Amino acid sequence: MTLMAWIAPGSPLEAVAVAGRDGVGDLLSEHVIGRPDVRVDRVEPWTVVRAEDLPWIDGVVYLGALLGAPGLLVPTVRIPAVPADLLMAGVRRMVGADSGPCVLLPGDQGVDVIVLSS
Repeated sequence: MTLMAWIAPGSPLEAVAVAGRDGVGDLLSEHVIGRPDVRVDRVEPWTVVRAEDLPWIDGVVYLGALLGAPGLLVPTVRIPAVPADLLMAGVRRMVGADSGPCVLLPGDQGVDVIVLSS
């Protein structure tokens, strides 16, 4: 985990994915089983779903693409208080330049970094 400050964006980001932790992630997976338009990534304890039509389940975190950092998804209502280009460079250094899209999620003890399938 990594420590980082988060701020509210001027307006919420457009949701392109949704994440659920532990049991919420299990419900999220069950909710989209069989849908051909859905991509599901499971990286314990998180489940991330990417789709055109995102499900609503109590307790999920909706994710949007961070402006200036292609391939980096963050909560739609809380963005990192770090310049996007510096953040992206740090994430790529941590996970590898050739990795797939990444999700950053704030937690009680830092930031969870999830690498998604391409």
